[in-house]
Amino acid sequence: MQCQGRFGEDDIISSDLPIPLGDAPVPVAGGQPCPRRIGAIRLTIAETARIERLARQYAAGLITRARLAFCLRWSRWRRRHQARARWRHYSTRLLAAAAT
Repeated sequence: MQCQGRFGEDDIISSDLPIPLGDAPVPVAGGQPCPRRIGAIRLTIAETARIERLARQYAAGLITRARLAFCLRWSRWRRRHQARARWRHYSTRLLAAAAT
């Protein structure tokens, strides 16, 4: 899938380019609210391959720095969204397990 975006080179800041590593926390008890600033989930194999492909395309001059930054921002957003979803799913399952 090709990332889409309409950002100019002037819109890119250095915080758009880092790739967060590590893994987001999970709840230890049911019903816990999701932390407001939850981190991203760990990189998957597919996401690692996608980022590697983007790096190669950027190095070869096939995509602009703006396109690279957009794709990395999208990756971070998606991984944070997955962390929030995982938190809510785990919290619901823990709550249901405690009720039985």
